[in-house]
Formats: sequence, C-alpha cells, structure tokens
Amino acid sequence: MRIRDVLWYALSHMKKKKKRSFLTMLGVLIGIAAIVSITSLGNGFQVMFTRELENSLGVNTLTVTTTNFGGPSGSRQTYDTILYAEDADYIRNIDDVKAATAVKSVTGDVHIDNISYTLTIQGVNISEYAKIYESTFKTYSGSFENLENDSVVVGYNVAFPYGNETQAIHDEDNLTVTLTYRSGVQFITRNFTFTVVAILQQAGGFSQQDTALFVPLETVLDIYNITEVSYIVVSVESSDKIDSVKEKIKEYYHDEIAVNSSEALLSTMESMFSIMVLFVSAIAAVALIVAGVGIMNIMTVSVTERTREIGILKSLGAKDRTILGIFLAEAAVIGFLGGIAGIIFGLITANILGSQLFAMFSSGFSSSGGTHTLTTNTSLVITPIFDPLTGVMSLLLAVGLSIIFALQPAYNASKKDPVQALLYF
Repeated sequence: MRIRDVLWYALSHMKKKKKRSFLTMLGVLIGIAAIVSITSLGNGFQVMFTRELENSLGVNTLTVTTTNFGGPSGSRQTYDTILYAEDADYIRNIDDVKAATAVKSVTGDVHIDNISYTLTIQGVNISEYAKIYESTFKTYSGSFENLENDSVVVGYNVAFPYGNETQAIHDEDNLTVTLTYRSGVQFITRNFTFTVVAILQQAGGFSQQDTALFVPLETVLDIYNITEVSYIVVSVESSDKIDSVKEKIKEYYHDEIAVNSSEALLSTMESMFSIMVLFVSAIAAVALIVAGVGIMNIMTVSVTERTREIGILKSLGAKDRTILGIFLAEAAVIGFLGGIAGIIFGLITANILGSQLFAMFSSGFSSSGGTHTLTTNTSLVITPIFDPLTGVMSLLLAVGLSIIFALQPAYNASKKDPVQALLYF
C-alpha cells in the first residue's frame, strides 16, 4: 500500500471511532496547550517585567550601596563602609557620569483630607534625580525650579489617593508630614510643613515613585541630624562606559562597597525567567507522557478488536510493514491534530490569563486598623509572545511521542499470524 492509502485507511477508521479518537487526542491537546500557554506567558512576562524594571531602575544606572545581593552563590554581603552625601559630589565628577545623587529614605505620616497615610519620603537632589530617571520622573503639574528647603515633589497616587480623578493635593498646597527622629536617647515626633512645588506623572508598573514624596536631601539630613545616606544612584552616559565608571567608584571606596548596575540585574532576571519557563514547561510535558500512555492503551485495545481485520488484510497480501504503518499513521494523525488544537487552545488560554493576571491590583488606598497605605497602580497586562519555533517543536513532540507510544501495539499487530487472526472471535 502507498503512504497515501495507509493514511486514508487510518483516517477512515478514526472516523468510525470518533469519540475514542477525540478522547485520545484530548490528552495530547492538554499537554501541548500547557506548554504553549506557559512559554507564551513566560516570554510576555519577561518582556513586560524587563520594560517595567528599566523604567523603575533607569537606563544605564548604577546603585552604590553597602549591601551586595550578588555574593557567592547569591548570598548577601554587607560592607562596613558608610556612605555620605558628599560622596555623590565626587562620583558626579567622574568621567562619563551623567548625574548622581545620594538618597536617604525615611518613613513618615502624611495628612491628606484629615486622613493619615504612611509613605516613603525620599531625600534626594531633585534636579539630579530627574536626570537619572528622565523617562518617569516627569511633572504632571508644577516644576523642579526654584526649590527651597521646605519644597516637596508629590507622587501621582499621593495627589490622587482615591484611585479616581479626585485630586486631593495641588501645587502650592501646604503638606503636613509627621516624622519621628532621635535626639540623644529620646525619640521625638514632630510635624513639618512642606510646600508642594510639583506633582509627578503616573509612572505605574513596578515604580514606587507614585506613592512617595521627594524632598531636598539636605532637609532630611538636617531633620535627623545625620550625614550618612541610604545609597547613591548614578547615571552613566552610555552602556559601554558602565564598567569603567563602576571600577572607578569601587577604587574610590577601596573595593569595600557594592556597585550594582541595572543591566546586570536585568540580565540576571532574564536568565532566571528562562530557567523558570523551561522548568515549568518540562513539568507540563509530563501531561504529554500521560497522553502517550493513553495512546498505547487505546492502540492495544484497538489491535485486539481488529484482529480479524488484520487477518483479512494479511490474507489479501498486506505485508507486516503495511500493518505497522496503518497503526502508526493513526497515532501520528492523533498527535498532529491534538498538537494543532493544543497550540490554538494554548494561545487562547495565554491571552485570557495575560489580561487577567494582574487585574486584582489597582491604585488607591487600603485601610487596616486605622492605618491607611497608598498602593501603586500595578494593573499590568501581559501580552503573550508566541515563538513559532516553540510551536513547531511542540507539534513535533506531540507527533513523535504518539508514534513512540504506539510502536509496541503496532508491532504486535504486524506480527500476528494471519490464520490465527482469521479464526479470532
């Protein structure tokens, strides 16, 4: 029999056993759908995460800190070096440095419409900070000019704390902030009044600027009567200068400091995502193994049911390889159709999950026990990215596994004695 005749014969039998063929195909469909949906979502999430991380970290940036999370085996390494505000002035004068600012982060209570919100207050050089994060640190209203010691730049969600268009804070408003600081052995809680000079555009995503206040660094240091800072953020002119600037900074601190680049973090995260997607896809592939076992069982039953048919075919001159080909063709068709349906179903599932995965997160404020906390708008949509190569490999895997698991039943069918087969009831 020609290959075309073998395929036609296999398809005609599948039409007679439509329900059985569909149920057998269903296992393949589920396995392929799981692989396609997971890889597509993983690729889309990686692109989305990278984009949002670039927005929040800035492009070509370095972070100088006393803690390094990239030590041996990913361990945390802490240095005894103390960072001072003046260090940013030295770093700013290094060749190929575009901007640099020291950052001191504190927590305070902000009073808006008689409601107290606990927020992060960032003490920074605001003009330098705007150069570093030029893609996100933009004004919705107001400007960064003519800053005074009592000036404050307000994150978007602070000005719009209710998750709608109701604006609670405007330019030139006075904002009361309650800070607790130490004076000797005593802790003092005191109200400070700041004047709003600008409201930032909504950054969204992973950026925390929407729920923060930004005040001049000197103001925070004066209030707390300190000189050390939390970390220093540096913007480099171009990506090819990052390594040289990084080495000069480490040389200044005698290698007793951690200098982390946004590119290195992004590269690490991309590697982690690739491994994670590969691992989860391997787990999903177990469904295909189960489907293969199902195909083997169905083929074994089918061979038994069609024993007399096999005897008739052999008595008419069909060779062993023809019988083998008929059953393997049935398995291949089941794998192929199940693979195609699985790819389509997997893409549909990935698009549904991608649009709903972050729907539970939204901007606004939450309340617990009288304490109000602003939340960042993380209503992100993952756009699944389908790799055609993944589709081809999934289809080949579905067909290949189906044929492999059908080999034993098909071989048994091809070796049946025609006389014994004809006498089978």
